[in-house]
Amino acid sequence: MISRRRLLITWGLGALVLLGAFYAAIVWLWSAVEESRAASLEREVVSVLGNDLAEGNLFKLGQSLSKLQQEGHLRSAEIRDLGRGEGGDLLFRTRAQGDGADAMFSGFECSQQRKIVRHGEGVGLITTIPSALAGTECVALFINADLPEDLRRFKNRLMAAFGLTFVAFFALFVSFTMSGYRKILDMEVAAKAALGKIAAQVAHDIRSPLAALDAVIKDVSQLPEEKRLIVRSAVSRIRDIANDLIEKNRDSQAPSGRLPVTNDASASVELLSSHVDPLITEKRLQFRPRIGIEIEGRLEASYGLFAKIQPADFKRVLSNLINNSVEAMGENGLVVVQLMVDSDRILVKVTDNAGGIPRDILAKLGQRGVTCGKAGGSGLGLYHAKSCVESWGGRLSIESETGKGTAVTIELPKAASPEWFVSRIELTAGGTVVVLDDDASIHQIWQGRFESLRAKDHGIEVAHFSTPDGLRQFLAADPAKARTALCLIDYEFMGHKETGLGLIDELDIGERSILITSRAEEESILAECRRLKVRMIPKGMAGFVPVSITPRRQTPDAVLLDNDALVHMTWKIVAESKGVNLLCFRTAQDLLCQAERLSKSVAIYADSELGNGIQGEDIAKELHAKGFTNLYLTTGHSPETFPPMPWIKQVRGKEPPWADTDA
Repeated sequence: MISRRRLLITWGLGALVLLGAFYAAIVWLWSAVEESRAASLEREVVSVLGNDLAEGNLFKLGQSLSKLQQEGHLRSAEIRDLGRGEGGDLLFRTRAQGDGADAMFSGFECSQQRKIVRHGEGVGLITTIPSALAGTECVALFINADLPEDLRRFKNRLMAAFGLTFVAFFALFVSFTMSGYRKILDMEVAAKAALGKIAAQVAHDIRSPLAALDAVIKDVSQLPEEKRLIVRSAVSRIRDIANDLIEKNRDSQAPSGRLPVTNDASASVELLSSHVDPLITEKRLQFRPRIGIEIEGRLEASYGLFAKIQPADFKRVLSNLINNSVEAMGENGLVVVQLMVDSDRILVKVTDNAGGIPRDILAKLGQRGVTCGKAGGSGLGLYHAKSCVESWGGRLSIESETGKGTAVTIELPKAASPEWFVSRIELTAGGTVVVLDDDASIHQIWQGRFESLRAKDHGIEVAHFSTPDGLRQFLAADPAKARTALCLIDYEFMGHKETGLGLIDELDIGERSILITSRAEEESILAECRRLKVRMIPKGMAGFVPVSITPRRQTPDAVLLDNDALVHMTWKIVAESKGVNLLCFRTAQDLLCQAERLSKSVAIYADSELGNGIQGEDIAKELHAKGFTNLYLTTGHSPETFPPMPWIKQVRGKEPPWADTDA
C-alpha cells in the first residue's frame, strides 16, 4: 500500500512538471505573438492620428479614435494626462470602454514609453504620444483591439492542445482515486439520510403550532411597535428553522454514491443591522429571568452595512454565539454584540466577560465535536457557524484570555447597498419634511435630529402626524408643499388597517417618500417599494442615517443630461466663458429626482444615447409630461434619422449652444 501511494505521488508530480513545461512554452510563444500584434496596432493607430497629434486638438483626436472604433479597428481607447499624479486625469474615453483601465494605467510612467497589456479577449497597448495639448505635460494613449481571426484560431489551437493534454493526465489520475473515495461517500450519505429523517419529523411537529401562531399574528396592529417586532421576529425564526430542516432532509435523499450539493441560492444581500437588532431584543427577553445577565448592542457604526448571507443561518449562528456566552457565565455577566466596518469588511463581534477558554482547547474550537464550558455540548454549534461564515466568503475567529473573557468575531465581505436603501437624507433649505408614525419615540428621534441640524434656522418646516388622515389633510391644504415635501412614513398604524405604502400609492408621492419600517427585510414590502419607487430605512436605523442640509439651489439657465465626462467638461468651459449657469447630470435618475426643483421653462439638453439602453428622447418625453417645455435632443447622428417628436423643440449636435453666440 505504501509503495503504491509513493508511485501515485511520483506519477502526479511528474505529470505536473511536464504540464508546467508545456504551458510555459505556450505562454512564451503567445507573448511573442501579442507583442507583434501590439506593435502592428500601434503603427496603424499612430499613422491615422498623426495630423491630429501635431495639431493638439483633443476633440479631433477623440473623433478619430471613435471612427477607428466604429470601423472595427479598435475595441476601445483612452487618452490620459499622466502629469497629474497616480493614474492621471482622463481626457477622452471611447464608448463601450471596458472595466480595468484605471488599474492598467497605475504605475505607468512616461519614461516607460510603452507597455503591452492584456485586456479582455484582445490585446492592448499604453504608449506616450507627443503632447501638443495645452496645459498637459505627459499624455498617454491606451488602445485595445480584438485579435485577427487567424491569430484567434492559432490561440484556440494552442489552448486546445494544452487542454487535451491536461484532460488526458487528469483522467488517468482520477481513475486511481475514485474507487477509494466512493466507499467513503456511500458511508457519509447513509449517515446523513438517517439524520435527515429525524430532522423531517421535528420540522413536521413544529409546523402545527407554527400555523396557529401565523393565524394570530395576522392582526397585531393593536400591539405597540416593539411588541409587534418581537412577535414577528420570533415566528419568522421558527419558520426558518422548520424550512431549513426540511431542506436538509431533501439533501440527505441524494442518490447513493453522491454527496448532497451545498446550494448558495438562498443567500441574498441583507442589511445586517435589521437582523442583529431584533435578535438582541429577543435574547434579552429569553434571558430576562437571569437578572444578573446583561446583553448590550452597539450598532452606532453599523448604518448601511450590507453583506451577502443566508438570513436564517446568520440569525441561528449569532443566536448560538450569544447563548454560548451566556451559558459560560455564572450569575452575573455582560455580553456585548457589536457591528462594525473595517475597510471593505464587516465585523460582527460577540464579547463576554466570562472565565475564558484554555489555550489548548481554543486552538481546536470550530472543529466538529470540540466544545468548552457547556454541559452536554456537542461542538456542532461553532462548527456550523464556521462553515456558514466561510460559505459566505467570510472568516470566524475566536480570541480568549483565561479569567477575562472571550470574543468571537465574524468577518464578512461588504456588499453594495440595494436600490431601495437610503444612504443619507438630504434636506433642502426652505423645504418641508413630514413625519407620519404612530410611535411617539420615533417622532422624538426625528425631532432631535432636525433640531441638532438647526433645520428651523434654514427655513425647513417639520410637520408631525400620527394618523394617515393628518397627512392627507396637510397635503390637501397646500398643494405646493405636496409636490415638494419629503415624507417619512411608517408602514403600520395602530388601529388602522391601511398601510403606509397604500397611503403613498393613494397620494401619488412615491418619489418623495421614504418608508420607515421594522419590516424592511420582507420581500413583499420590498417588491411594493420597487413598484412605487419608494426608498426605505429600517426603523431601528432612524437614529443613525446621515442627515444633511443643502442650500437652496440657484436656478440654472440650462440643464445638460449626458453620460460622457468629456462632453460635461466642454459644455462647462463654454458656459462659464459665456456667463451661463449650467447644471449637469450624468444619469436620468439624478435629473428626474431634481426635476421638481427646476423651472418648467429651463432649457434641457439631453443626449440621445445615455447608456444601458436608456434613450434621451424617452427621458425628454417623461419631462414633457411633468410640464417642461424647452427640451432639446443632442446627438452625433443626423437629425433626419429621428422620427417626429412633438415634445422635442430641436434635434441638434453635441456642441454647446452658446459656442458661437452671446449668452
